[in-house]
Amino acid sequence: MKMQSEIGTTPYVSFRTFENVAFRERVKNLTLGEFDSPLAKFFAAHIDLRGYTTIGATPERLVGPAAAELKANMRQSGIKNIREVEVGANTPDVAKQTREYEGEFHYEGFSDTMMHEKAGEITLKLDGGTLPVRGFVSTWKVNSGTGFAAGGAYPAESFQKASTTSVTGNESVGLNLILSADLGLQPTKRRVEIVELANSVTIESNS
Repeated sequence: MKMQSEIGTTPYVSFRTFENVAFRERVKNLTLGEFDSPLAKFFAAHIDLRGYTTIGATPERLVGPAAAELKANMRQSGIKNIREVEVGANTPDVAKQTREYEGEFHYEGFSDTMMHEKAGEITLKLDGGTLPVRGFVSTWKVNSGTGFAAGGAYPAESFQKASTTSVTGNESVGLNLILSADLGLQPTKRRVEIVELANSVTIESNS
């Protein structure tokens, strides 16, 4: 695709997006199919700079359009209320410029009914809510005519919730059932994976 021309330079961008499918499938299985959505994504862009002033297309100038692509990708994944935040400590070694954003992913509640031999029908549920999602993009150049952008988005917090349902009709006394959920999202690990992928980005081969 072709990005907007700046200072006499036209950037032509090869842009690719990847999803952590194994991570998504694991969370889906842990929730019996109730939670099925992209949870960790990575993108990389090779920016071919052409024109008389390619030296002026610095990482500082490239990061704005790259950040716009990141935010658009986050919105396509259902993330809302996206805002710029302070850049985290763990960023790609190759980065010259980095911008970071945080948004909210809304998830539906979970409800299921079971029969108890003595108490009869019991409904177990977890309320819906929002999960914070972070995304960052970094840009750099290896020469006057080649630039790069890489980054991704990942869950910014662990998902651990619980609810209590009384079997005997009074949650303060008697028997209670506790429904708990821990999706093992591991935000720090997810960010490290994206940073490692960004550090591995190189010029594409002709094949």
